[in-house]
Amino acid sequence: MIILLEESKRYLPYFEKASGERMTACIESTPYGDVACAKNDNVIWISNIGTCPLGIAWIMDQYHPDGLGMVSKVGGINKLLSVGDIMLVSDYIDNTTCRPKSYIEKKDKSIKIRYAMGNPFCQDWAENVKKHLMLHRKEYPGNVMDRGVYVCTDGPGFESDSEIN
Repeated sequence: MIILLEESKRYLPYFEKASGERMTACIESTPYGDVACAKNDNVIWISNIGTCPLGIAWIMDQYHPDGLGMVSKVGGINKLLSVGDIMLVSDYIDNTTCRPKSYIEKKDKSIKIRYAMGNPFCQDWAENVKKHLMLHRKEYPGNVMDRGVYVCTDGPGFESDSEIN
């Protein structure tokens, strides 16, 4: 089973087709609030917009997924990327300033914990996704990039030309 985080339900038909199984809408009650989901035996879909990250972490702890995927339609600054391309993120830069840097810090602001993030994404899972994409190349008309850095900022006020460069 994988947990899929994304902003909208528009990709659900693809995952239903790939698994051969319809997804059922549901609500997962967590200690951090209710989380709207859709699931079948292979995939749990969760919207990452407006969902408490602690609720997502709680669901992951309950289901012990084999992998975590994220479908995103954020703006890209790499001119080699086009709409429909797929990039498997291999690293990230978090330039956000408006939120705690760890879930523990969110609970208790006096605790400052940092942890190693040398390999933030599962390379075995990425290799399996890449193999799947190559085997089903006709279904993916865009480019597939097997490595890339995701950069996250607070918003348009922090995306000047110099910052992007």
